[in-house]
Amino acid sequence: FKGYRFHWALNGSDPNISLYNGASYKNMDGRTVLYLSGANRSYAETPALPIRVISFSIMCWINVLSLSSDHPVHIYSDWSEPHQFRIFIYKSHKICVNLRNSFGAKLLKIHLLFSYVILVNRKRHVEHSSVYPRAIYLPRMYIEKRRFVQSLIPFCVLFSHNQRKIIPSKWMHVAFTWSRDRKEGILYIDGIKEGSKSVSNGPLDLIENNHTVFDIGLKRDSMHFPTFDGYMRDLLVVDKALSGDEVKYMKDIL
Repeated sequence: FKGYRFHWALNGSDPNISLYNGASYKNMDGRTVLYLSGANRSYAETPALPIRVISFSIMCWINVLSLSSDHPVHIYSDWSEPHQFRIFIYKSHKICVNLRNSFGAKLLKIHLLFSYVILVNRKRHVEHSSVYPRAIYLPRMYIEKRRFVQSLIPFCVLFSHNQRKIIPSKWMHVAFTWSRDRKEGILYIDGIKEGSKSVSNGPLDLIENNHTVFDIGLKRDSMHFPTFDGYMRDLLVVDKALSGDEVKYMKDIL
């Protein structure tokens, strides 16, 4: 591929991969892969990549051991304020993708707060010889600058009933492509197109932030949640929207 291609085998040989909370490499079927323990909140990090204003593709192999039924479990993401993107599993049977952009200019929000002030009436009551307090509210104003954030690509692919399910202890290849030119995101599972979403208008760039890492297995804005529980290997990020044939080819050779 022209441009860049970041490939982490996730077998212990990669540079610039950081492991946390007991994340480790294990041998599985003769192949060394990354192991994350959801119960121990294990996760890993890669450097943040320059995907904000370009087309790109992200893919990896996952082998899920268990899933939380209540919380999203992240595969690969930049998901803390300001949130940029995430590929994740939701409620045990959905593979989901979110991309977020910034919509329009910074907005000014004016807040009028009322500060509670107690004024003491120092005139004593004749019968009870007590002090009567009198409360008033004095207005205080401040201006907040806030950028309105919207989801650029929000969608899930449901695996249930007559469709394939996420099967524990079985390898699954997950790939997402974002074409900035076509304004389209496509999700592939095991090389097969399973869902897509197009953008009709609005900014196409992901929201800008100064984050220095992307997370493997972690929902960073909720670090107390269980992390991904299982194995991963061959994480690939490419600076183009791969075609369906290219996704399948990469799945087969990795």
